[in-house]
Amino acid sequence: MAKVPHLVDTTGSGKLVIVLEEATYASVGTILGITKLAVGSAPPAGSYSDTSTAAVQKGKLGSLRVTLRTGIKRASRKLLCSLDKMDTVTAEIVGKSIGAGVITSARFPTRRRLR
Repeated sequence: MAKVPHLVDTTGSGKLVIVLEEATYASVGTILGITKLAVGSAPPAGSYSDTSTAAVQKGKLGSLRVTLRTGIKRASRKLLCSLDKMDTVTAEIVGKSIGAGVITSARFPTRRRLR
C-alpha cells in the first residue's frame, strides 16, 4: 500500500501533515477529518509534520478501532481521527467501505497501557 501525505485539521494548533496509507483513508478520510494532499503540492503555511504515533501520544489525533466484514470473515483495523470529529465519527463511519470490507462497528479503545 502506498503511503502519501495527508492533512489533519487540529484544534487550535494549525494543520498537521502526516503520512498515511492512501487506500485506507481514500473512502473514509472526510468522515475522520483527514484529507489527502495533492501530489506535488506544498503543505499550507503554518502546518507542521509529525509521525502518527507521536501525534496520538501528544493528543493531536485520536485512534479509532473499526471492525470490517469481508464475506464471512471479520477483521479489525486501527484508524486515526481528528479530535474535531471524535463525537460524530462512530455513528457516521458504520456502513462505509475500506477496500473490500464493510465497516460493521466502530469504537474507541479503552485499554489503558501503563509504561
